[in-house]
Amino acid sequence: MHNVRTRRAIVLAAAGVLLAAAAVLADTIRADGDVVTPGVQGLVELGQVAPSAVIHVDVAFQLECSGTNKHVDANQSVTLTLASRTVPPGGNATGTAAVINPPGSGWPVDGTDCSSLPNPIVSATNSHVTLTAPPTPGLGWQYTLNYTRSLSPISPNDPNTFTGSTNVTFRLDVVTNTPPVLTVPANMTVEGDTTGGAGHVTFAATATDAEDNPDPTPTCSPVSGSFFALGTTTVGCSVTDSGGLTTTGSFTVTVVDTTAPTMSGVPADISLVTNDPAGATITYVMPTATDVVDARPSVSCSPASGSLAPVGDSVVTCTAADASGNSTTRTFSVSVHLNAPPVLSLPANRTVEGDTTGGAHVAYAVTATDAEDNPDPTPVCAPAGGSLFTLGATTVTCSVTDSGGLTATGSFTVTVVDTTAPSLSGVPAGLSLVTNDPAGATISYSLPTATDIVDANPTVSCSPASGSLAPVGASLVTCTATDGSGNSTTQTFPVSVHLNAGPVLILPANVTVEGNTTGGARVTFVATATDAEDNPDPSPTCTPASGSVFGLGATTVSCNVTDSGGLTDRGTFRVTVVDTTAPTLSGGPGSLSLTTTDPAGAILSYTAPTATDVVDAHPSVSCSPASGARAPVGDSFIYCDATDASGNTAGSRFPVHVTLLTTDTWSAAWDEPIGGLPVQVTANSGRTLPVKLRLYRNGSEIVTGSAFLRIVPCGATAPAIDIPLVFGGRWTAKLDTSMLSGDCFRVSAMVGAAEAGSFRLDISGYTPVRQPSKSPAKSPKP
Repeated sequence: MHNVRTRRAIVLAAAGVLLAAAAVLADTIRADGDVVTPGVQGLVELGQVAPSAVIHVDVAFQLECSGTNKHVDANQSVTLTLASRTVPPGGNATGTAAVINPPGSGWPVDGTDCSSLPNPIVSATNSHVTLTAPPTPGLGWQYTLNYTRSLSPISPNDPNTFTGSTNVTFRLDVVTNTPPVLTVPANMTVEGDTTGGAGHVTFAATATDAEDNPDPTPTCSPVSGSFFALGTTTVGCSVTDSGGLTTTGSFTVTVVDTTAPTMSGVPADISLVTNDPAGATITYVMPTATDVVDARPSVSCSPASGSLAPVGDSVVTCTAADASGNSTTRTFSVSVHLNAPPVLSLPANRTVEGDTTGGAHVAYAVTATDAEDNPDPTPVCAPAGGSLFTLGATTVTCSVTDSGGLTATGSFTVTVVDTTAPSLSGVPAGLSLVTNDPAGATISYSLPTATDIVDANPTVSCSPASGSLAPVGASLVTCTATDGSGNSTTQTFPVSVHLNAGPVLILPANVTVEGNTTGGARVTFVATATDAEDNPDPSPTCTPASGSVFGLGATTVSCNVTDSGGLTDRGTFRVTVVDTTAPTLSGGPGSLSLTTTDPAGAILSYTAPTATDVVDAHPSVSCSPASGARAPVGDSFIYCDATDASGNTAGSRFPVHVTLLTTDTWSAAWDEPIGGLPVQVTANSGRTLPVKLRLYRNGSEIVTGSAFLRIVPCGATAPAIDIPLVFGGRWTAKLDTSMLSGDCFRVSAMVGAAEAGSFRLDISGYTPVRQPSKSPAKSPKP
């Protein structure tokens, strides 16, 4: 039976015949048939389905050459479209269009027959059909689908339309319950994989049912994954659906054993030596065998262990067999040889150089070969290789015996000679002496030592001997070492005698340095000396020493040096310390903003800055006007100067703004980019700065009348530049910095003579810029 659930699709092809009016088109379109059933099916049986079941079917079409009149052109495709359908009561059918691609140049042209029998062309796309079963049970419900055909493109020789159609019919039975369909595997043959059979044989039996969801599950005995013995076993399966209908089936599982046993422990090839011409007895351990299915496979070897193997080469064959008749064969060879005497290989007579006291340790290689022994026998020699051979000739005697008791002997000579001279060590590199005696100086040195490879005590002598008088100037001492074989080595060393001369003092030039610490400068210098006789050169001493603190002004440094002969040289140079670095000011009142009701100004109160200096520990600081003095109404500066003991001066200034209080209270609220109070704004030179603010008198905003900005250089009351303020919801103006000369200004919002608020404007990039003076004089006040 066919399962027709919506989650399955039955791929079918419907058949039809292309009928053209007035025999316009002779080619036909035939069905490809049910893809699971050979042949042409114009009628497709869908079997039993449940009421209202939905069945999905694919319908394919096949173009076949027919007749001699009109044919589909090589470039024309055929489209088949579902035009009408006949369905049972309560049923329904829909279908998509299908397309047959152009047949190409191999297709017959109009007016020719199909004698070449071109292959049929199957549709490139199928019609996807959806059938809905009637809700009422019944037998033989039939669906007929009618497809019309069209050509594209239309040739001038083709009519505009074509009559005829291709039909396909489906038939089904609607039942309330159908028995399940059991699907079992085909009969199976598996290879044994464990003792007695196959340990885990797996298989899959499935079932489908038109009414059950999910499908019922079959049961089988033996179950999948069970052990199956060698031979054939029938597996019985059954499945029962929810309606109680049962379907049974069976298949066979045959377990075979075609795998031969595995043999291990096969002996390696055997090689024997014998004195018996009949051969030698062979002895070996029997191999073992394992098998996947047979737990005890048999093993046999021929000839057996303990048999007599003949002289020459032969083979032992071992076979392992299991109960199923599978077998494995392995062999190893046996080689039997009659014994032969060993062959001794000796080195030639040799002469070697002595390499140790009394002679030489001589190593040599003596080998032997034997046709039967493996490994070859080892020779024995006296004296043994590596022994001490004394000076002269020594005979070495060797012999070797093989495993069969046969012996070979031989000899060679080793002659030890001594042709290597002794080695001298400890020869002085040279002597350099200073003397006040024109006749020369007494030389003193340690006698060198000598070593020799063969002679343990070679003799050593030098001339002139230690303690002799060497003349002023250059001379040589010759030392010779001689061993017992008469080999000798000679080395010399020079002697230089000089009359004494005084040292030479080398001093730096007079130097001027900048003070770098309190009271002066810490000064380092280098004074050296040379002497013709002293090595190393003598070291001078200086007062004051290098690294001392030198006070301001000029200081004379005195130096002297004495050589090993007592001769002295003296000299001086001058160190001048100056202070040209101004003090550094730090701290101070910063920017002051004061208010007063006194038109004469406000009293200043501030802490003066402090000063530090590299040389002067306590530089003086003075400010004007001083704390306690009166500052005038408007903008001004406090000027502070620091002076060290050398007269170097550094200055700084601090802006002061004094606001004269009036009866009315005026205030300004600055908008961006100025911001809240107090403010200090920096603008690039040449920039136009937008100014936006609100004005208040006694807390009430002023929106009428006139107001302006007054720009005054910092620390001055004039000259002033006034710019009108314009009201348009707030007071605004544009401040063009290119009309200002200077780097610091006070910008005030004015309503008549009253100031409502102000901010400081610094101009960045304006030149010239006021720099602190380093001169001793006070900085001028503007």
